[in-house]
Amino acid sequence: MNWWGKSRKNQPALGMTPSSGMQVRPEHLNRILERERTRADRTGRPLAMVLLGYDGKSRKRRDAATIVHVMQKRGRITDEIGWFDKNTGFAVLPDTPVQGGRRFAQIVRQQLRERGVRTSFAIYQYAFTPEVDHLDHDSHQDGGHR
Repeated sequence: MNWWGKSRKNQPALGMTPSSGMQVRPEHLNRILERERTRADRTGRPLAMVLLGYDGKSRKRRDAATIVHVMQKRGRITDEIGWFDKNTGFAVLPDTPVQGGRRFAQIVRQQLRERGVRTSFAIYQYAFTPEVDHLDHDSHQDGGHR
């Protein structure tokens, strides 16, 4: 798991990893998503993103650190894990269909429940759909190139 950014104290928690004080800035998350979307387009493989949130009320710091720890432990070396906002962690899961993202979220949530941390989740999937080049298609239908 990669973490980018500079240490920022007393700043909004967007992208913040509670255990390290490091913050993934929005432009870095955008770069992660753009890089993985481009890779998905090139390879034709799926891309999932899981958002895992908690109420943030009880034991806020401890719960946040636990969420990050469990997501990191469950994640693969190719996954990107960080904070979407102060109460929501994210996991960008390359080469993962929505079912794999759901399984990731279910396992992480179960492990968090065992630690007394209640969460909710959302899963997003990006799937490449190739565009048809109608000009190329038409040129092949009439028997060749012009």
